[in-house]
Amino acid sequence: MKLSTGILLDKEVQSIDIRLNGERIEYAESILYMKVDDYFIEIKVEGKDSKDIQEVLSMFVAPDYEEHVEPKYIFDLDANVKFTVGEIENGIYTNKMLNLKVDGKANNLRFRNDEEIKKKFGYNDSDRADIESVKEVLNKGDYFVDMHATTPDNKLAISIFVYKSEYDLNTFLEKELNKLKKDFDSKKKTIELFGEEVPGIEFKKVYYDGTATIELAFIKRGKYITIISSGGEYSSAPKDGFKLFEVLDNKVEIDSDETTDSSESINEGEEVDNNFEFSIGEINNGIYTNKMFGIRFDEKSLGMKIKSREEANIKYDNTGEKKWDIDEVSQLLENGDKFMDMRADIENKSILSVIIKKEDTLKDLDSYINRQMVGLKDIYNMKGEYVEIKKGKDEFLGETRTYISLHANIYGQDLYERAVYLKVGNYIAEISAFAGDELSAKQMIDAISKIEE
Repeated sequence: MKLSTGILLDKEVQSIDIRLNGERIEYAESILYMKVDDYFIEIKVEGKDSKDIQEVLSMFVAPDYEEHVEPKYIFDLDANVKFTVGEIENGIYTNKMLNLKVDGKANNLRFRNDEEIKKKFGYNDSDRADIESVKEVLNKGDYFVDMHATTPDNKLAISIFVYKSEYDLNTFLEKELNKLKKDFDSKKKTIELFGEEVPGIEFKKVYYDGTATIELAFIKRGKYITIISSGGEYSSAPKDGFKLFEVLDNKVEIDSDETTDSSESINEGEEVDNNFEFSIGEINNGIYTNKMFGIRFDEKSLGMKIKSREEANIKYDNTGEKKWDIDEVSQLLENGDKFMDMRADIENKSILSVIIKKEDTLKDLDSYINRQMVGLKDIYNMKGEYVEIKKGKDEFLGETRTYISLHANIYGQDLYERAVYLKVGNYIAEISAFAGDELSAKQMIDAISKIEE
């Protein structure tokens, strides 16, 4: 008896050979061992001698059909696909465009309805049943929250966000990472999804009562990019959440009509006015003007004091070396940061500010304002502070414009914020006032006037 090798189906496999050769006994036996996936196969062959063993082994032939190989999930597909939204039926979420599903019943998940999603994320100004209304949201540069689910104890949450973008997957991921880095501890991370490793993002949200770890995985289907978010209050929550996603059927439905449908234009939405010259504001003798946005503020009108550029933007330069000329500001905005174009204070700690931001994704001002509302609410909630926030319309610079009004009570002190927004090309001016009462906040906003031509 010895450990040896044998030939089976033209492959060398391990075997144990037993040979008996006496006066009246001649016997041969070989036991061959094969491994297929997680299974071991033992093949036992008996005969009179080694020749018999080989004759029997030669009877094994490979099947005349190809071995079935489960196709890999496609994460990055350039071809245009038929756009669909997800469906929830009998506690199971499915999305045909993404070829995935989540069994909420088996995993004890609660899927949030569209009204709950709108209240939490504020982005779905659409009707899921009307696919054109969803496309309209995407054409504005906003995204559609296709699914949000939580465990009963809310310690784990998963979500699906659908974008429409002209960027490739890696560029889109980098831009999202740069946005997150402004507010959170975030970094690139390889994520395991559907048995494969894909590039993603990990970031942490620090709340007043704990920390949530969240990971994002990215899927591209033609011009649609999907972010799968998974996270929760414990360290392995993201990994546990991604395990809940299953491949639906590995089929991708190509739609040639997507390339010719003019209603699908990514640039559709509010028209971008490129007939302007980028500029930053000027401060002379206590008077602030910004020609690009056509606004003016005189610090004497409210007894306020306009701070220097260096003081206002110390967040971005604590060395005091920056001159904050137009080139430095342009670079700051290109990196996704905001620039404090003007800040004025008063002794009672009221603040009036004009902040400039470059927005390459959102095409219209209403979508930007909706997202600002959710972002502001989230900032206060992370601190454990209850906040009331509402949107309204009022006269500003001679036109009826949308404003945001916010009220919070911090350590027994009332804080009111009022903000209005102006848009020129891809640049947005956030004009905000902070005061101890709502009327004072409004008066500060109204102190901003239009530059006289």
